[in-house]
Amino acid sequence: MSSFLLSVDQIKNAVHGQLLQKQDSFMCGVSTDSRTAQKGDLFIPLVGENFNGHDFLQDVISKQVGCILTAQPLSFQPENVSVIQVQDTLKALQDLAQYYRHAHPFKIIGITGSNGKTTTKFFTHTLLSSRFKTFASQKSFNNHFGVPLTLLSLAPDIEYGICEIGMNHSGEIASLTDIAQPDISLCTTVGRAHLMDFGKVDGIYQEKKDIYTHAPAENFRVFNLDNEWTQKMHAQFKNSHSLTFSKENKKADVSFQAVKMSLNSLHIQGHIQGVEREVEVPVFGSHNITNLMGAAGIALAAQMSPDEIWTQLPQCKTVWGRSQLIDLKSGAHLVFDGYNANPDSVIALIENLAEIQTSAQKIFILGDMKEMGAQAESVHEEVGFKVGEKNFDIVCFTGEYAAAFEKGLKQSGFSKNALVLNSYEDSLAIKIANMIQPHDVVVIKGSRGSKMERFVPHLQPLDARALENK
Repeated sequence: MSSFLLSVDQIKNAVHGQLLQKQDSFMCGVSTDSRTAQKGDLFIPLVGENFNGHDFLQDVISKQVGCILTAQPLSFQPENVSVIQVQDTLKALQDLAQYYRHAHPFKIIGITGSNGKTTTKFFTHTLLSSRFKTFASQKSFNNHFGVPLTLLSLAPDIEYGICEIGMNHSGEIASLTDIAQPDISLCTTVGRAHLMDFGKVDGIYQEKKDIYTHAPAENFRVFNLDNEWTQKMHAQFKNSHSLTFSKENKKADVSFQAVKMSLNSLHIQGHIQGVEREVEVPVFGSHNITNLMGAAGIALAAQMSPDEIWTQLPQCKTVWGRSQLIDLKSGAHLVFDGYNANPDSVIALIENLAEIQTSAQKIFILGDMKEMGAQAESVHEEVGFKVGEKNFDIVCFTGEYAAAFEKGLKQSGFSKNALVLNSYEDSLAIKIANMIQPHDVVVIKGSRGSKMERFVPHLQPLDARALENK
């Protein structure tokens, strides 16, 4: 459910619909899920490959929703509810979000990228919320219905709403940027994600740059100078309303470097528009420097001072499935990164694990990287080789591309414990759990579709709440 207050007539006009019957005057929320619809909501029945929200219209009416949209003829006579007919319910949701976005003075931040966009979203929320009333969806609402629902979740007094903008087909970022019309835009990185849909990184670049192309002319653009593709974006779109960040280019507006890295924290130093500091941030992995710099750049664009940003950076934390730190009953430590995976993010995590200084075992557990298309075999072989090069004590892989991973692992000369299966089994997780010793470092990584969280209960986390996918 999203919260807003709009009249039935405003809704009808925004979605270009036909009012079939009118009962209540105002709606106090919008829902697309019949299970969570509440009294007084506007219910929008979305249609997908395996579901049709129109099948649940009678259920939501019994919950006393105030208004329903429909793109299909009704097989019953609805009572005590307003009804608006539209051509397409998804398009209606998007049109309503666009109307609502322009009906209020809040500012919108749009974040996309092959890696780090969700983490950067939460880091940005942490920084901005110290000064502004800020909203970011707790879920990864970054697609054709998630972005509209995020916009419709903004209370009228919100000052900054943060939208994560993703893609899985051509034109999606352009369309979602047109809807959100962000005041501040950032592409974190461009890399080897969604290769199944776009073939090559150049195709991903063409799509990702729409976060800048389709933003308003007065939009503030934040650029990563450390990625060759986002450098190209900067060369094309830089103007008086742009800011930059870089680990390597000290002339950028934001420049951080890792001084020391442990499993529990990242010690960084650098400058924000010339203001130098050193701080410790409770996150794992030097890859998070890019996400922290991106969030700091957005905060500058939102008119926060360098001092304010430096003060707030130590409050940044990662969330479920994104380099999440979990202590285990055995005394070992787990880094759970099971929300997303592509070759670049996996290799970054391999490098980070290799840098950790410990006399205990290092255990790397990997699942399939999804949506790799024709390159799936080669990238899993590449990752297998990279893992093997680091000579970890135990390496495990489970998934469809086990053979390709194992081929790369063998080519690297890896000779320690390797457990490679083409599907997940509880017995595998139990076997690994029995191999773990106190102080070991365990890393779990895989795409969301690989469901790598299935390993975690068998490793006996001390805090069960760490397993909750929020």
